Amino acid sequence: MWRWAIFVPHPPIIIPEVGRGEEAAAAKTIEGMKEIAKRLKDELPDSLIILTPHHAMGRGLHVICANQFKGDMGVFRARNCRLEVDGDPELASSLAEYMESKGLPVSRSKGRLVELDHASFVPLYYLNKTWGTLPKVVIANPLGLDYEESYALGKFLRQFDANDKNLGIIFSGDLSHRLIPSAPAGYHPRAKDFDAAVVRAFETSNAEELLSLPEDEIERAGECGLRSALAFLGMAEGEPISVLSYEGPFGVGYCTAIWMPTKAAKGGSSGVESHPYVRLARLSVEHYLKTKQVLDPSQAFSLSPQVDLWSKRRGCFVSIKRLDGSLRGCIGTISPVRENLASEIIYNALAAAFEDPRFMPLSEEELTGVRFSVDVLSDLELVASVDELDPKVYGVVVEKGLRKGVLLPDLEGVDTVEYQLEIAAQKAGISSLKGAKIYRFTVERYEEVEKDL
Repeated sequence: MWRWAIFVPHPPIIIPEVGRGEEAAAAKTIEGMKEIAKRLKDELPDSLIILTPHHAMGRGLHVICANQFKGDMGVFRARNCRLEVDGDPELASSLAEYMESKGLPVSRSKGRLVELDHASFVPLYYLNKTWGTLPKVVIANPLGLDYEESYALGKFLRQFDANDKNLGIIFSGDLSHRLIPSAPAGYHPRAKDFDAAVVRAFETSNAEELLSLPEDEIERAGECGLRSALAFLGMAEGEPISVLSYEGPFGVGYCTAIWMPTKAAKGGSSGVESHPYVRLARLSVEHYLKTKQVLDPSQAFSLSPQVDLWSKRRGCFVSIKRLDGSLRGCIGTISPVRENLASEIIYNALAAAFEDPRFMPLSEEELTGVRFSVDVLSDLELVASVDELDPKVYGVVVEKGLRKGVLLPDLEGVDTVEYQLEIAAQKAGISSLKGAKIYRFTVERYEEVEKDL
């Protein structure tokens, strides 16, 4: 079962033993790497797959079947910075065979002791600092795949069955290498557009823009991470990706991002699988039903210690639906009104359960028959034209005078911009859109999902 996937850059300079103080220029990237490590503190997998553009390359996806990997940062003036990790040749062979069965071109190499490339070493360095150990590793290079095949690789990875092993995967890749005149691959004034497209793709969990990039735009960027990025997006299958950082301090674009599955994996046990945001929403309601008290923040922290719950402020909506999909309650905030996202979720969950005027308060007997979801909102963006709207991608806020109506994106039956605006206006008692302001926003949606038997 897949536990998580991360997209990370691989500049050796962000390792302190290499940077020797110069790593401070990449502070955002280092914080992103540390944030990933914190989120994965209790998520040590049985085996770890690394997709890197800098190891041995062959036809199609090149899979390295090794008993052990070993490397150091000697070429970057830090020979004493070393890593050794066991390989998982059985998993490597299974992965190669599975991808071949799906029609992807695959090549392989074997070895007892194989050198770690720097694009694998850098993320392993940060994970090793957190875990104190490393799981068995499989390394593969996607550079022999075209872009469509790279995206398909991600989708096939999502389906890959590792015989009840818990798996994690690292998609290693730097973005444009031509962001500034002193960049290592030269400079192009539009190289930054490529990086912006990748970040947008992650934020929307949608690969369409990247798959339609002209070849000359890709060439202008001088990238090494597009295939890894496309595979990362294919694996997420449209589920929310959290972008933790982006910067280009040395003329090379560095992005850190993480995906943790919200959909149940095949072969899972019965019950409900949920993201920490959704667990917090449910726990808040359960706690109130039992104690008639709001869940104390200190208790909430012990249940959901994810750093971003406590460090960021975002508006959010909590929805409660019956098992047949019908709504049982939905309340939220367009902009944050609490001190952090954790408190925002707690209070909006209680409001959705007990204060939605369309429904009676939720009872304890109903808990097993409802499912929670949490939508975390982006900042509002004023639109100049309805052409900028898409009901599947953007939620809307219609504002006129003191009245304000909101509708979340990607709702069943809401297929046109006109109908989306009509519903949002009706909710606020706005009879005409003339003179109204229209805002759009995106959401990161987290849902409770039934696990397959």
